[in-house]
Amino acid sequence: MLSRRDLLDLRLRSLLVTGGPVGGPAQVAGRFLAMQAQDFPASLWAVGSRSGVSLAEVERAYCERRIVRSWPLRGTIHVTPAEDVGWLRRLTAAKVLGAAAERRRARLGLTVSDLERVRESVVELMSGGVALSRDALLERVAAGGVRLADQWRYHLIWFLAQTGTLLFGPITDGQPALVLADEWVERPRDLGREEGLAELAARYVASHGPATADDLVWWSGLGKREVAQALALAGERVERLEADDGTTYWISPTLPAGRAQPSLALLPAFDEHLLGYRDRTLSLDPAHAPAVCPGGNGIFRPTVVADGVCLGTWSAPARGALSKLPSDRPVPLTVTWFDQESARRADPALLAAAADHYARYLGRERATVAVAPGGLKGQI
Repeated sequence: MLSRRDLLDLRLRSLLVTGGPVGGPAQVAGRFLAMQAQDFPASLWAVGSRSGVSLAEVERAYCERRIVRSWPLRGTIHVTPAEDVGWLRRLTAAKVLGAAAERRRARLGLTVSDLERVRESVVELMSGGVALSRDALLERVAAGGVRLADQWRYHLIWFLAQTGTLLFGPITDGQPALVLADEWVERPRDLGREEGLAELAARYVASHGPATADDLVWWSGLGKREVAQALALAGERVERLEADDGTTYWISPTLPAGRAQPSLALLPAFDEHLLGYRDRTLSLDPAHAPAVCPGGNGIFRPTVVADGVCLGTWSAPARGALSKLPSDRPVPLTVTWFDQESARRADPALLAAAADHYARYLGRERATVAVAPGGLKGQI
């Protein structure tokens, strides 16, 4: 039987919050298969914090075609290994492209014919290895005579990525650029449906376990029946365990057991530590959830996590503001604890080490931490 402490310790290892790096950015993305990337700077830190490399090295992994950014799950943007983005998108796209997408197009006054005209223009403009920002691409499409209403812009890019034409590949001036998926991904994997289901379940459990089947339903966007099939197809790559409250969890049989060392991490906004699960109460007291996602608006703040439990939120200067600081200045971070009890649970030495870890990722030597009585300043 797994206790609450057991569950947290095992998750910390699966999520690579403890245990040290397992490799570079491509290896981290490969372990997770898909990592939430709605907030691009935060997604860079999600990869960098787990691989122990600098921001520049994470960006290099994009430019070297090892990792990409697209919409393979739940209609939401994620970081994935380049070779996996195609089969994963095909596995999950039918539900995302169904009735809800049709209703959205109807509200926008956008037809399938409109989408296909844009696709033809995009392929013509970008063939031959052209990489463009979202705005630059749509400006060129419009200049070519294709009518684009302002409210269409996001849906056009989303649809062309969701149907396999575009993805975000290289990074230029700190921002991701769009490329043609078929040109950019050099060695795509081609998995059939059953093989893909097995792969999805095994890699989700390896990177998030202990996790429930309902957690996998949430994370993947697949139905309960498909998730049950996926876990069955994963075979010996997953193991079923019971918690002491009777809940059934799935875990990788290769995950080391034992008590984890005390830890504290500064995790990014939208991190898999929370976003990877339907039920987040193991790591986040519901009483403190509004501090992490104010008003339940879907916008998640970066979190201070000690021994797997969220104790508060944190912030750092945006990239542009940080670039104006002298290179020998420490990175100024601000922590907002949920309450006094949360503050008492945080080890100051571990907090300082976590802050310096973030500073090194940015190419700086160290960071300073200020404690705010309430509210957040800046962003990451």
